[in-house]
Amino acid sequence: MKIKTRVSILIMLIMVIISPIIIISPIMGKEKQQSRVVRETNYTAKGNIKNYIKYTYNEDKLLRRKEWYGKKFTDFKKSESYEYNENNQVVKKTEYNHARKVAYIYKYEYNEKQLLVKELQCQPDGKLWEYSVYEYNALDKVSAEYRYFKGEVLKYYFVFEYDIFGRVVKDSLYDKNHKIFNYNTYEYDFNSNIIKSANFMGFGYLNLYKVYVYDEQSKKIKETEYNEKDEIKTYYDYEYNNEGLLKSRNLYKGGGKLIRYTIYDYK
Repeated sequence: MKIKTRVSILIMLIMVIISPIIIISPIMGKEKQQSRVVRETNYTAKGNIKNYIKYTYNEDKLLRRKEWYGKKFTDFKKSESYEYNENNQVVKKTEYNHARKVAYIYKYEYNEKQLLVKELQCQPDGKLWEYSVYEYNALDKVSAEYRYFKGEVLKYYFVFEYDIFGRVVKDSLYDKNHKIFNYNTYEYDFNSNIIKSANFMGFGYLNLYKVYVYDEQSKKIKETEYNEKDEIKTYYDYEYNNEGLLKSRNLYKGGGKLIRYTIYDYK
């Protein structure tokens, strides 16, 4: 798994962000909603289907399978399936490639507090490939994640810092030699919504930052990405349906030209 992807997953693990889309992670598996997204369709600026994601759920209304397709149903790309324990936490995730064959198997272990303590990434034959170990602070917040390759070979690790309200304010990525690679900082409003996040290189050079805007119900309506020169690179705007669920997400260039948009269908 790429480091950038792991950062986004870890932020979901340690932050309580209510979203109209069901995103299943080892800690958030217990979250349930009345309406669930069943399809996420990405369109080009001209309105042509680019690709789409299909979601299916089990009898407990938890995500069972997630499938990626190209423009058509026959253009299968990859998929993921999920299994849960009695606490509705993900205990196994299986990734399938474009040939519908197993690519990787992920297994999740929890402690007596139902906190994720270990993630095992295995090859199709069951052999261990990589794994992560999670540590927590006195408030049961993730304080660190250590990523290992096969045996005890450390690849990299994350360290998390929180404010007095239990909100993550900084996450730092270190390499195996304990040298900082990069870090992110976060700022919040009075409703604990993230209003700004910034990414820095290890030596403190600003790489990019994002600014978030919310409506009166704390629903995100705009997300703008800036470069180190304070120039707008891209921005998203978000629209919601009458139930308050995300209806569309539209991506624009800094100058306002539409790049692509995403439509969400529910049931």
